[in-house]
Amino acid sequence: TPGGDGRHACRMMSLAQVRPPFPLHPSCCRPCADTPGGSRLPRAAQSLLGWLLLAASLHAGQPATVAASQAGPETAAASATQGTPITHPAAGALASSGAQPAPVIPPGTTAHITTPDTTAQANGSPQAAPATLIWTLSTPEWIGGQATEILGRPQATEGGIHFDGKGDAVIVPSLPIAGARAFTIEVLFRPDKGGPAAQRFVHLQDEATRRSLIELRLDERGNWWLDTFLSAGLKGRGLALIDPRRIHPADTWAWVALRYDGKTLSHHVNGVQELAADYDFPGFGPGRLSLGARLTRVHWFQGTLRELRFTPAALPQDRLQRLP
Repeated sequence: TPGGDGRHACRMMSLAQVRPPFPLHPSCCRPCADTPGGSRLPRAAQSLLGWLLLAASLHAGQPATVAASQAGPETAAASATQGTPITHPAAGALASSGAQPAPVIPPGTTAHITTPDTTAQANGSPQAAPATLIWTLSTPEWIGGQATEILGRPQATEGGIHFDGKGDAVIVPSLPIAGARAFTIEVLFRPDKGGPAAQRFVHLQDEATRRSLIELRLDERGNWWLDTFLSAGLKGRGLALIDPRRIHPADTWAWVALRYDGKTLSHHVNGVQELAADYDFPGFGPGRLSLGARLTRVHWFQGTLRELRFTPAALPQDRLQRLP
């Protein structure tokens, strides 16, 4: 069905609609030894179950929702190839295209690959636009279908994951946009008043030290302004975009975006471009990212992160997420 931002949302079949002959634990969706009559299946059987669910759903003409903790890596790869959402089993809903401030979501994290749009080429034939990977944050222990490293005690709240600005952070062991020559990173967040003056809330870095950061500066009146950074590595000179005149109120939800089109880095707040400059960046290789601080464990963020979106292309401005 058409999504609110022009994309088409996937029709979903949740694992709850399949009634297995064994009990499932509510938080991990796997057979539990402590459930009456339950026993854990071997990994091979779990992977086979994921493949069977995927095949049955594709045969029925619907994408499958595959539990990342239950399916093996081959299942996850097949799901991504088919444009299928890969959903943590504890998640009760996918990220919606029209996000609202502080929506209530059940425990768990959804990693959702949206169905691509099609755009017309010069010869009139349709061309699929790159898919967007959506991370809906609701538990620090599991993000994007992956177990995380946790620093401090970030808290799951109704609005997302809250960081205390003193020692909370989450490290995810992958880079969703690795290999992309152009990319867009979007973040729905809510900075608190009274936090540190300089905060880093998203830090991506690959094994060659190429890195990008999404940061903010906060003044004593409770206003923040966006600071974004891109660096081609230790031998290269980085590019920072920052303007303290472009202020926004803390304690308020906002979408921010870092966009690179292969030549120009720009950043946006609620869909509005604020700054842009040219920079030569070769793209990311394999690496990891941190939420709530730099990977070097400094410059802590105080506030809540609700959703991240990764697109391996420079999205046009009218497709960027925004709030009124």
